[in-house]
Amino acid sequence: MPMPASLRTVLFTLFITYASTVAHAKSVIVFAEHRPIAMTNNEHPPKDIYINAGSIDGLKVGEILSIQRQQTLYDTYNNKALNNLVFTVGKIRLIHVQHHLSVGRVVALANYENSPAVDYDSIMIGDHVDLSTGHMGSAKTAAISNPKVQKSVLATAIASLQAKTRAKRAKIKGPKSTSPTVADAKATVPIAP
Repeated sequence: MPMPASLRTVLFTLFITYASTVAHAKSVIVFAEHRPIAMTNNEHPPKDIYINAGSIDGLKVGEILSIQRQQTLYDTYNNKALNNLVFTVGKIRLIHVQHHLSVGRVVALANYENSPAVDYDSIMIGDHVDLSTGHMGSAKTAAISNPKVQKSVLATAIASLQAKTRAKRAKIKGPKSTSPTVADAKATVPIAP
């Protein structure tokens, strides 16, 4: 039994609408990274991750998003491209959201004991942002959980405490004098028999 023309028109319109929506689906990626220059050896400024999605996409400050990397696998034995390998590289917390872009800071990096080996083990330009994983984070969630960053933060804190301790000791002992003391004079004066 043939389909009525009006039903065909409706189905065709729905198909075209769906196809154009899928074809124009937004691919959200990391398009830039910026880190201020460290002014001291112990300073480790945070790295800002810029993504091409914003409030128009429903993003909010404080939201946690997963960052994924896609690598094409190539079978050199059979000389053909296989499928794409997609895996999570890390997570960012959004610190600034505008209409069409957002800025995030790294909250966690992937544990590579249970992940594929990669050349660059941090978030980089071209990585994809999975908006479906977005959730609001708390202040505790926003704490940096990357062991490398934790070590650098700890080293900075230790260096700061050591500097404060040295300053307190110098204040207690007073300034070092370069003029000779009585003890120096006794040591240099010969004792007569």
